[in-house]
Amino acid sequence: GVPQLNLGRGMSTTTAQLMREEFERAAKLVRLARARQTSWRELLEAAGHHDEVAHVWVSASAPSEQGLERAQGALRGRVMKLVLDIEQYTSLLPRPWPQPQREGERLRWRVDVAGLRERQHALLYELLEDFVQRLEEPEVVWEVGVEPLRR
Repeated sequence: GVPQLNLGRGMSTTTAQLMREEFERAAKLVRLARARQTSWRELLEAAGHHDEVAHVWVSASAPSEQGLERAQGALRGRVMKLVLDIEQYTSLLPRPWPQPQREGERLRWRVDVAGLRERQHALLYELLEDFVQRLEEPEVVWEVGVEPLRR
């Protein structure tokens, strides 16, 4: 036989909750489709997300390509810590982008957060500032921000 695997090992609370919510939502859509109680338009609209979302971002700039590579390695190795801190201290549901985006001489890693309220902005900035202070990469300039968006 095949040994059992714990596929949930190391999964964040946010990821587990999002997966449960998506499975429930998908099951509801399938039930509606099977019962033909909805039009295709309604079915597809129900599949979209309409939550209020903000982008939390950390960016790095460096005078050399090697500096940017070190910054990217630092972000890749530690972004999960930021996600877990956001989850733990703000009760928000962070969704990190899979990799940083290159913007010329700068890298930017985004984490979407749903349900952001005005009073949580200061706490998010504090978490972001603390995060970049611990990165300590020579010649890298770190910046952080929160961009409120609506979907």
